[in-house]
Amino acid sequence: MTDQSNRPESDKHVELQDAAEMRHDQLSRRMAPMYKVPAQPNRTPESMVPFLSRVVLVLAVLLAMRFVVPSILEELQYAVTRGQQRAKFESAGEALDTNPLNQLSLASQMVSQRVAPSVVHIEATSEQTDPSLDDPASMMARMNKEHNQGSGVIVSDDGFIVTNLHVILNTTRIVVTLSDGRQYEASPIGSDELTDLAVLKIEAEELTPASWDDSDQLDEGALVWAVGSPFGFQHSITSGIVSAKNRSSRAGTAYQDFLQTDAAVNPGNSGGPLVNSEGRVVGINTMIVGPSFQGISLAIPSNVARRIYDDLKTNGQVARGWLGIKLAKVTPQIAEDQQLASTNGALVELVVASEGNTSPAYEGGIRADDVIVKWDGSDVETTEQLFREIAETQIGRSVDLVVMRDGVKENLVVKVGDRPNARFLQSMSQISPMPE
Repeated sequence: MTDQSNRPESDKHVELQDAAEMRHDQLSRRMAPMYKVPAQPNRTPESMVPFLSRVVLVLAVLLAMRFVVPSILEELQYAVTRGQQRAKFESAGEALDTNPLNQLSLASQMVSQRVAPSVVHIEATSEQTDPSLDDPASMMARMNKEHNQGSGVIVSDDGFIVTNLHVILNTTRIVVTLSDGRQYEASPIGSDELTDLAVLKIEAEELTPASWDDSDQLDEGALVWAVGSPFGFQHSITSGIVSAKNRSSRAGTAYQDFLQTDAAVNPGNSGGPLVNSEGRVVGINTMIVGPSFQGISLAIPSNVARRIYDDLKTNGQVARGWLGIKLAKVTPQIAEDQQLASTNGALVELVVASEGNTSPAYEGGIRADDVIVKWDGSDVETTEQLFREIAETQIGRSVDLVVMRDGVKENLVVKVGDRPNARFLQSMSQISPMPE
């Protein structure tokens, strides 16, 4: 056995170095698999084709998304909209078959058919000559013919027609054209200046008269139809609603008591009927505000027109009650002075009582500055109301009324007189405007 302690130091060093190298080799072999780099394959042109195809496909998809997809989406949106509209179209068609608007349209057509045979077209002609011309031929050459045109409504099967006075005023020949085209010359029966109404008569058979209805039953908002010949266009019908009642304070006379409507009325409609939803006459179209239709047309209520028609047909003139007073509105100051709770009533501004001329009002005890608050048992609200009630009272009848005089209530009785002629009223107007 060799003694290791006696070995030289150089040999020991060599052995240690060999041992270290051996240890390093072992570690290297153990770590080699962990750091092994895979071998790169050899790339050929054939192997690059799938890669380029994928790139082209990606680019094509991007281009499609940029240009094609928006168009497709737009078409889809149009298709959805068309589908919705089609569904609404079909559902609307089904609903309109039973919709109230459809019924309203049919009702309007029936109203037109109901009243059309009773409405007439009126042409009135006046002939004037120049009296300074002596030669008959020259006079004929210089003859001036004026033509008026308007409308009317047949109210009896024996040929009586109601129209406006201004349609036939100062004319010498009146021709009436019926709805079936027949033409007749008409004779004036009578007229009333205060309401601008006139009655004509034609000799014709197989007429279809219109029916009257109660205009007092109309309320604001009620549907109405105006029928006539605006600007000569015969058989025209328009519709609207009753906008207001008792418009005599803004237009016309107190006796007309206008209905205000928004049914389109134009020159030529004058004298034609205003009818309700049953095709019955509730007014006579008379005037518009302004030179042409601007949304306001006025008609004389049927209750007024029918009374005038009855008087003119029977007597050829209208008889009206008369007291001989001039009325004015009650102001807040007058109401306070007379100890009234409101401005209702009618203030007496003047009582006819001149030398040689008296009046029913003066004889009944009515005096200036009285406020009439009751007439024949009914409250008086406005002066226009009292005007109409006096005029419609039977002549010779005694009527109870209540007045406020210096804050004290007075009960009076007056005997209604006959309204004097225009000449007498004109003489009274020199003292004050037309007394009633």
